[in-house]
Amino acid sequence: MMRNRLIKIAIGAAWGAGTGAIAYPLFLRRQCLTWGATAEEVSRKLPGDELLPDADLVSTRAVTIEAPPDAVWPWLAQMGSGRGGAYTYDWIENLLGLNMHSASRILPQFQDLEVGDELPLGPDRPTMRVEVCDPGRALGSGSPTGTGCGSSRSSPRTAGPG
Repeated sequence: MMRNRLIKIAIGAAWGAGTGAIAYPLFLRRQCLTWGATAEEVSRKLPGDELLPDADLVSTRAVTIEAPPDAVWPWLAQMGSGRGGAYTYDWIENLLGLNMHSASRILPQFQDLEVGDELPLGPDRPTMRVEVCDPGRALGSGSPTGTGCGSSRSSPRTAGPG
């Protein structure tokens, strides 16, 4: 009796895992890779795209902040471990050993960002090198090995949600 129940649970778990494996690429992957971005933002060439022109994976995610780009830039300029953090859930970053603590205010000592500066990902971790720095508009960084990059862009909101 117990054995039959365990077999049914195993079959159910296998069916669920198989269904999830099929559903993710068909229904969820694009949404995960374009979270919050408009179709126009996803199709547009953005600052930093040239850092990895033949990337295997590209994602464009967006968030609307009810503030002008000049007010957002100082928060982007201070990102990094030992700096302003990553503005995610600190407990997740720290679970991964990244020693991230998101700032709750602008930190003047991290506002003079320039191309070539390094943004730490955590203690004893690689850094990201600033490759694009257009204060108030765009920030792009890449890994020293050329295997990854990320960028942030501030722009005034246009008509419609975005």
